[in-house]
Amino acid sequence: MSINDISSQIESTIEELTEQAENLKENAEATIGYAQHINNEVVNRYDHYVPLDDQPYGEELVRTDDMIEEIESVIADLEQAREEEDLSKAIAIVKNAEDVINEHQDTFEDCFSEAFIQEAKKETSDDWDDVRDESDWDEDD
Repeated sequence: MSINDISSQIESTIEELTEQAENLKENAEATIGYAQHINNEVVNRYDHYVPLDDQPYGEELVRTDDMIEEIESVIADLEQAREEEDLSKAIAIVKNAEDVINEHQDTFEDCFSEAFIQEAKKETSDDWDDVRDESDWDEDD
């Protein structure tokens, strides 16, 4: 395998990982935001502290707390790997990014069911549709 083949394979892997990270980020933003909204409704009903175990998604939100920021950092790292001239450094960045993405994907799937993720995506897209429709768009925006 030549250097060009390796470089091409790394570029392809970077593209795949970037897409995977962006999809995970999109799902995580919608789902975590939706879970936070549900949690806030419960917590705000009481005048006292609500233990984590009594919050619908308390533990899940703790486990996914910095996930979105870390995914954004991985996406930036992958962009850096694309520009990296030292092949061994690029490979190390890609390997680390892959490990982080897989770890966050596993955590995300462990915390939230597929049905809840789909419900969150629907709710967040419905919220957007309710807030603004095409007649609200101004061509000068």
